[in-house]
Amino acid sequence: MKDKVERNQQEVLLKEYEVCQQHNDSIGSQVWIATSVFMSVNVALLGAVIYSMTGSSLLERNIRCLVLVLGAGIIAILHFWKRWLNRMQFLTSINYERMREIEDELGMRKNKIAWSLDHWDGLTEEEKEKYKKLNEQYPRYGWWKFLWKRFPKYAPPRGFEGSRSIVWILIMLWIIFIVLVFTL
Repeated sequence: MKDKVERNQQEVLLKEYEVCQQHNDSIGSQVWIATSVFMSVNVALLGAVIYSMTGSSLLERNIRCLVLVLGAGIIAILHFWKRWLNRMQFLTSINYERMREIEDELGMRKNKIAWSLDHWDGLTEEEKEKYKKLNEQYPRYGWWKFLWKRFPKYAPPRGFEGSRSIVWILIMLWIIFIVLVFTL
């Protein structure tokens, strides 16, 4: 009976792990699709406004008002988009932390090993020496246990940094563009 309960609990944990992984994949896709859409729309709008400023257009007389309203609206949207990105990163971090707990409980090692290797460059020479000694003592598992103690949590996903950078670049472009329109 106890084996059956343990097996059922393992199945539940594995299913939860799978759900966390799928949720992280879904969030990552949503973030980059939104990034692509927002970037494309912003570049198109900037291009349209610049074209209307340089060409003979009916908008020439009201271009400053158009740029101000459009720029302020886009900046507000980008600000809320940045907040949404923060929320998505928070949810992803929660998923990764839960996945780590499940990995610990079930003795899973793949993600720990990969994550720990990513942080090898951050180790001091002393820590690398400890790694070498541990690797000699425990040739199969000693090295990742040492690295895992050094870096106990998953780092936030790095894809959010790229999206956040794009948001800031777009915000700065609109601010610069608004300032240029009003100073020329």
